[in-house]
Amino acid sequence: MADMHHERACFTSTVFDGAVFVYGGLSGNGEGDNRHVPVIAPGVIERFDPEINTWKILDIKGPQLACFGAVPSTSYGESFLILGGTNGEEMSDEIWEINC
Repeated sequence: MADMHHERACFTSTVFDGAVFVYGGLSGNGEGDNRHVPVIAPGVIERFDPEINTWKILDIKGPQLACFGAVPSTSYGESFLILGGTNGEEMSDEIWEINC
């Protein structure tokens, strides 16, 4: 399987329209005195197409968060929802609709 463009842990993922979408999470630790502090992954969405074994970075920006969920949106059919999360300092209860 091909590698993602951005390494990450504690991310969310959802399967939508035959592809895997990953978003958010943690991308490592800080440096020096902050080496114990997790670094939030870039706020980009990556799409994996299993038919051609390729990851693509989508030109869609979302919130820069970790530890939340994503689900397909049944009301529109061409989008999914990102639900809550944290930026490391505050918890979010917001919902973002991502159109694909």
